[in-house]
Amino acid sequence: MSYQAGDIVWARFFADKLRPGVVVGNDRYVRSVVLVCPGTGTLLGGPVRIRLEPEETGLSAATEIMPHRLQSLPPNKLQEVVGRMPAARWEQLEDVLLDLLGLQSACQRLLR
Repeated sequence: MSYQAGDIVWARFFADKLRPGVVVGNDRYVRSVVLVCPGTGTLLGGPVRIRLEPEETGLSAATEIMPHRLQSLPPNKLQEVVGRMPAARWEQLEDVLLDLLGLQSACQRLLR
């Protein structure tokens, strides 16, 4: 199965625990792993968590995406696609990832 950035999936993370996640990479370059930010139902808020409500995602409960826990997973750890990140939430996730990875200045240079 092929996954696209922004897909909300069920995946097996940390110690094979099934939880929702958001695909943030694509398979254009590397097909042996998929970059995924895990989600959690433990709603703590904070500057690096992106909250998703069930009515906008296809998930059954509110979920916070944790970009600071970004993982590369083999495709066999991903299960079904259950939805897509809403555009506004996707932009938040991109901003947080750029900041976490120290890439904001690189993006600003590209825009000059």
